[in-house]
Amino acid sequence: MVFIGTTVIGLEDASIKETKGKLYSPGRISFEKIPENPLTMDTIYKLITSFEFKDLKDIIKQINETEIVLSGTYKCMCKRTGKQDFNSMILEHEIGRIIDKKNKGLEYSRDDPETIIYIDVLDNKLNLGILKERNLSKREYRFHLHNQTTPTLVASSTIKYLNIQKNESLLCIDCKDGVVPIEATLQNIEIIAQDSNPNNIRNAEINAKLAKKEIEFQLKNIDQIEASPNYIITQIIFSKDKKGPHKKINDIFQFAKRNMKNKMAIITNHPEDIKIFCPKEIKLTEQRDIRHGGLNLTIQIYSL
Repeated sequence: MVFIGTTVIGLEDASIKETKGKLYSPGRISFEKIPENPLTMDTIYKLITSFEFKDLKDIIKQINETEIVLSGTYKCMCKRTGKQDFNSMILEHEIGRIIDKKNKGLEYSRDDPETIIYIDVLDNKLNLGILKERNLSKREYRFHLHNQTTPTLVASSTIKYLNIQKNESLLCIDCKDGVVPIEATLQNIEIIAQDSNPNNIRNAEINAKLAKKEIEFQLKNIDQIEASPNYIITQIIFSKDKKGPHKKINDIFQFAKRNMKNKMAIITNHPEDIKIFCPKEIKLTEQRDIRHGGLNLTIQIYSL
């Protein structure tokens, strides 16, 4: 039995570690057993078939050739990414029509189906499966959100990717609404969280309380932080049309040069601008372009 989990494109290693699985395709991991309380995936389905296609007509042909045995009630659900000559509703209808023909007595149920046929389309590849879990990245604690909030899957996957050990600490600089530190505590990681904005600290504390997590949020400037963490994580998103956060970038690097013991992860939309401020004592060891929803970001890993 093969399961597929969807995750952040470019950060699949985190889900591979979580599931002990392997890369199936961009943003998709295959594995044999669903982990307890998965944190780095959004959707999990049992795979029926997988294929590349040219157009809708080709999809219909290949689905017609696929054995799909169901009973009870069902509905189809499509998640589509990329440009195709059809929309999700058309694909759900066409595949549902084929399933009806293959299974006499099967009944459609919009609101309470026993089985959900999941149609996962990425560019010109289609995976068909039976849905097992969905909306795993939807966290109930996300109440007061910053306008540059870090998506939970990006936060949890970046933290998992850093491979932080039990006796090691993580510092989140500019924690904003607290999503990154909360995701760290969900992975049982020792976390220190800093932000210089009182409103951010207040919102982060509310979100942490909703998550039932005890986190120390420090209302300080970067140069006032008293910590020597093993790892640092921060998100620096800005517009080039406006004055960039150049002083903040420099302050983060200077703090890392003095205090960091291992690695620093920076999530950003302008990686080339970040590199300019990197001191010679710190090296950019890895850079990954990631895609999640409508976001295209870069994660840079710096080491001493």
